[in-house]
Amino acid sequence: MAILPVLTQEDEILRKQCEPITTITPAIRKLAKDMVGTMRAAKGVGLAAPQIGQAIQLIVLESPPAEDDDDNPEFPLQVVVNPSFSAESTKQIEGMEGCLSIPQWYGPVMRYQKIRVSGLNLDGKPYEKVVDGFMSRVFQHEIDHLRGVLFTDYIDDPTKLRKIIPGKEPDEDYLD
Repeated sequence: MAILPVLTQEDEILRKQCEPITTITPAIRKLAKDMVGTMRAAKGVGLAAPQIGQAIQLIVLESPPAEDDDDNPEFPLQVVVNPSFSAESTKQIEGMEGCLSIPQWYGPVMRYQKIRVSGLNLDGKPYEKVVDGFMSRVFQHEIDHLRGVLFTDYIDDPTKLRKIIPGKEPDEDYLD
């Protein structure tokens, strides 16, 4: 499994609509495996193919157990080809988001509380799951990447963005 470089927001591929995957090949399976390794090495909870330079519809996400982190509950590894979602309710909640492609920055984003995710698994079988809370947020964030949307696009007031400074606890006074 290779650890791939993660592109940052300046790279134009992050603003492109990604192409659907028409055939799940051994190369797609290897890419998914490499994406999982890359996400884990970067300590992320999700990664979309354009973030590693591939303009195709493939996402991986996983939230391993974390000590005393009720805001980010764990969920098992999910690999979805050609994912889409629909809202299961109109309720939206605000939550803080960050992105491996926008290192050290985070900000508040409104997302649907509960969604239905559809797509394919790596065996080409239908994938469908209703998810809520943190997992719903991560799916929406990663699917946005496939549409060329970054979390910062949802933040209309730049003063709401916060920078994480290594060795300091993030708080409301964090501004760069």
